[in-house]
Amino acid sequence: MLVALVESAALVVACWAAGQVRTSWTVVDAVVNVVLFVVVAPAYNYVLVAVLVVGLASTRLRWIVVIGWVVASVYAVVGVARANGPLWNIRPNAVSLAFVPVVPWLMARQIRAAVVRMDARHAEVIRRAEDLAARSLMIM
Repeated sequence: MLVALVESAALVVACWAAGQVRTSWTVVDAVVNVVLFVVVAPAYNYVLVAVLVVGLASTRLRWIVVIGWVVASVYAVVGVARANGPLWNIRPNAVSLAFVPVVPWLMARQIRAAVVRMDARHAEVIRRAEDLAARSLMIM
């Protein structure tokens, strides 16, 4: 668990320093978390949060779906092989791991589109302010 904590802290620091969350970093984070928490010590809640972060960071739905299904498949195979907890619980957990990343992806997509519209509107306001300032200088 300490390895996951250090790796996650390193991801946060790297994203903070870069000023962005890079898709490739979240993929590495998801892989590390899947290996640690599904294969080594199953921790469904932690893996669920890790796949959510992948959904927020990536812009390509195809990768979101692939990563979600890979995580879900590994979780299901390891869960059946180890018989960790009740077997009837493996299917719903795996299905949620497969589809949950799509929800933050949809939300992030809408937020990104809104930010693009806001940036365009801001540029238009600045252009109009510059025009108005230039006209007011011409009047004087």
